[in-house]
Amino acid sequence: MKKRHGIIGVALALGLTFVGLALAPAVANRFAASEVDSALERIRRLNTAVASRGEVEYDLFRQSLVVTNIAVDSPGADGAKIQIGRLTVQRPGGRENRMVADSIRLENVSVALANETLAIPTIEIAGYEGPAQGLVSPPRVGRAARTQADMIAQVSIRSGRVPEMTSVNADLKSTRTIRNLVLDAATNGVVSRATIESVEFSMSPRPGAGADATNTLRLGAATLEGVSLPTLMRFEAGDGQGEREIAVARAEVQGASLRAPTASYGVMNATVGRLSLEGLALRPLAFPTQAIDQLADRTRSSDPLTPAEVRQLMLMAVDGVRAVAIDRFAAADAALSFDDEGPRSASFGLLEVAAVADGRVGGLRFEAFRAGTTETSAAAGSGAITDFDATGLLAYAQEVGDDKILLTSTPPAEKMMGLTPRAASAELTDVEIVRAGNVVRAAKLRTGQRGAVAAALPNHISVAVERLRAPLPPRWRIGRYLQDAGVEEIDLSFAAGVSLDATTQILKLEQLAYDAPGVAEVSLTGALAHVDPKVVVERGGELIQKLSEVTVEPFALKVVDHGGLAAALAYAADRVGRPPDVYREELAQQVEQTVVEILGPSADASGRALGLFIRKGGALDVAITPKGADTRLLRVLGLIGLGPVGLAQALDLTIVTRDG
Repeated sequence: MKKRHGIIGVALALGLTFVGLALAPAVANRFAASEVDSALERIRRLNTAVASRGEVEYDLFRQSLVVTNIAVDSPGADGAKIQIGRLTVQRPGGRENRMVADSIRLENVSVALANETLAIPTIEIAGYEGPAQGLVSPPRVGRAARTQADMIAQVSIRSGRVPEMTSVNADLKSTRTIRNLVLDAATNGVVSRATIESVEFSMSPRPGAGADATNTLRLGAATLEGVSLPTLMRFEAGDGQGEREIAVARAEVQGASLRAPTASYGVMNATVGRLSLEGLALRPLAFPTQAIDQLADRTRSSDPLTPAEVRQLMLMAVDGVRAVAIDRFAAADAALSFDDEGPRSASFGLLEVAAVADGRVGGLRFEAFRAGTTETSAAAGSGAITDFDATGLLAYAQEVGDDKILLTSTPPAEKMMGLTPRAASAELTDVEIVRAGNVVRAAKLRTGQRGAVAAALPNHISVAVERLRAPLPPRWRIGRYLQDAGVEEIDLSFAAGVSLDATTQILKLEQLAYDAPGVAEVSLTGALAHVDPKVVVERGGELIQKLSEVTVEPFALKVVDHGGLAAALAYAADRVGRPPDVYREELAQQVEQTVVEILGPSADASGRALGLFIRKGGALDVAITPKGADTRLLRVLGLIGLGPVGLAQALDLTIVTRDG
């Protein structure tokens, strides 16, 4: 009997098992449908969106969940609309509002936002962990975008792949295609590494324009590291809240090309062999990206922008500059050409920019630059700019954009000095300019400034040109005499340095130097006192008033002859039909006499020194000292304008000759 009861018990257990197995799929499907509906309900609650689905199937043995025809529509005409043809989740799990899955596959995904539609045939994700509704939450701006950024910051995946995605903008008539996007592990919304096979962008011409008016942009294989999706979403939020955060740690693109029509020079073609980026940081923009797109489309119209639109464009530009910071950006093997008006072209081997933030650039350098047309070309071996600063211009543009300053107004003098962008130094090396067969070369061109005074005026500015070489002008009459003296080409170096002490208001000419081998060396130093820094931007009566206060300090002139004096005197002798030696002696005697007549008997030694220099060359030192108690610049210039008599009243000259 016990044996019979045992057999019945086993049979009952097997029967219940078979019944359970028969009922399990239905129970699992109902439970899965309930979980999917809960996720959609959270989307409705968080995004005030209409969310719906098709059939839900759950394979208990394979632990596979399939949901078809998911649709999420945000309210409003510009609200986002998401459609997913099929969602497959392998080994789903989780609790409360979070989900984990071995893999997720989305098919036939479509996202429509305002005037743009994104189509993605397939999305594959491995090792998902994050909010259940994160996969189908519609993209938004403002507060909703911040909510999504917070949500994506809770997502981690083992890997992901999107074979292709295509975006079409109906207003701009543009199409963007990204192929083979592959994601490595992502933690809390930050992708450790991503690769892209290619990116293509095209914008169709406006009605009535030819096919040549199509814009196209192509990017080759790209590798990105440390991509923060939450930061990118906050950047697009359009609320301007928060500080900059790293969005992309590193990126490299192998090859880029751009084709775009221009109104003046025909079709522009640009190519870059390699692009690299380090430390891209972004702050949320103050304007939604849709507004930027709309205004960009407005600028393509033939109708002029309204003053309000111009101000809005200025605010967007200022905000965009302040929202972005870059540690380093580089482009290698770049070329630019236009097919009309020349043609025109430019290229460089390397362009590198470092420390870009808030209207400042820490450094910019380039190598192997070349530009030209059919008639003219220019080249430079290298170039560099340090500490470029345009913060004053940004601040002014902000005030104009905020309508605190009229668009048509002229900045006052106290603001003008701080508006002009400037750099601490700029340099070009191995410069070559070719025009009509003539070649002009320079070993180095250099300029710089340092320090700052009230109203942001630099207190030191310098300019230098090293080894400027050019052919002697064919129509330059003195050229033949320079050739007779052994000078085959213009070969000179030039340097100038000026400093201004805001406290003492002394403007020093630290150097004004000229050096031409085979011709001469010339240098001038001196100073002006009572120089108000605002004199550089004043106009009208204010300018005259400030100039009237400037006084002249002593100057020193040094001249060393290297053969140029003989060439100049030979040229002058030829013009008057006199033998060079005779003309030179006659001129020396005349100069000695004239100096004494103008400056008085006390200048006899200076006259003889100048005469000796004319006869034999060598070196000449001239001390220039203003005369009298009134040494105002305008008075001195006025007296000099009267000729020799006025010069004698304004300045005292002491001349010394020495061996060169």
